[in-house]
Amino acid sequence: WRHGLASRHHESYRAGPHALNGHPSAAHDYPNYDKQAADILALVRNASSIEAREVQWVIPHWLPRSVLSIVCGHAGAGKSTALLAILARLSRGEGFAGQPVDGTKRILMICSEDDPEFFHAPQFKNHDASLDMIDFVTEVFDPSRDLQKLAEFGSKYNQPYDVIAIDPLLDLAGTKANPNDAISVRAMLKPAQTLARTTNAAVIGIAHFRKPVGSSGDNADPLHRLAGSGAFGQVARSVLTVVPSPDTDDGTRRLVRSKSQYAPPGGCVEFRIATQPGHPFKTAIAIFNDTVIDGSATALIDGKRESKTDQAMTDICELLDHAGKWVSRKQIVSHLEEAEHGRRTVDRALAKLVQDDVIMKGSTANKLYGCFCLKSYAPLAGFAKWKP
Repeated sequence: WRHGLASRHHESYRAGPHALNGHPSAAHDYPNYDKQAADILALVRNASSIEAREVQWVIPHWLPRSVLSIVCGHAGAGKSTALLAILARLSRGEGFAGQPVDGTKRILMICSEDDPEFFHAPQFKNHDASLDMIDFVTEVFDPSRDLQKLAEFGSKYNQPYDVIAIDPLLDLAGTKANPNDAISVRAMLKPAQTLARTTNAAVIGIAHFRKPVGSSGDNADPLHRLAGSGAFGQVARSVLTVVPSPDTDDGTRRLVRSKSQYAPPGGCVEFRIATQPGHPFKTAIAIFNDTVIDGSATALIDGKRESKTDQAMTDICELLDHAGKWVSRKQIVSHLEEAEHGRRTVDRALAKLVQDDVIMKGSTANKLYGCFCLKSYAPLAGFAKWKP
């Protein structure tokens, strides 16, 4: 029925604005055909009416607005402490990882595992946060109903939230949600996605890694290590992973950009956890070194030496990020040959980046076959702007 209605509406729409009422079977098969067609039109936008816009960031290349992001890692890795340290910086208008921010940011914390009096509030104080810029939600709430109310509250007083943090992300799960089922997880995360789009805020949740299974343990792709369904990593547009540094044994930890839909993948910053004894509250603080370490997520997390293909993927993303437009395969090969990458390695790297939805490849229809650009630049670079 739905297919038939959509098909008939498509034919009528193409025929013109007056053809809908005159469709030969509309009156007979669907007495309220006009209303049903109007409901479908409310869900559809023509491509010519959509204007391309740049990705907006709270922290450039690390925390995008209007989408859901995740901070993940094993229990005790320092996920919450690292996130609170970053949020404290944002509350006072300080940048992160060498990236500046445009002014102070308002933050909403949704937390249920700990009372803010015992953990989050003391942590924010120890990180010198601007407490006037931070609100807490501590009561049990219905995410499908109350998330939007919280957003409306911020907008009503002309103080919309820039970041909405959920600790843990499973706070969004209802009693019937199954975190191991992809369909259930996607439905569970839908209110957070809608909230991010309607408020232009960065919604970020904390998630756990699954326990290592068998001898393979943590050798899986970082996104495959998330506890529960793989849909968590698929729905999130940015995934930041907290792990111990594999290169040292002095307690240094890493915040790794395991996935970024709108920026080159990979890269990390290191931090350490410092404690202040003699205080009645938990007072661990995260001290970041803002120097970004380059490399693929897997190599930075596990300390494995990058393969030639991984190195080529990183170099290609850096080249396309610097170019900010479509670049031909010939130009890419020429540039990477200077870094001693063979043509087959470059082709494997390009194919993997296209498969991972990091870059786009031009098609024969737009005369850009064999040309590539970062997905985040594709709407902006424009086919007409490309020059070989």
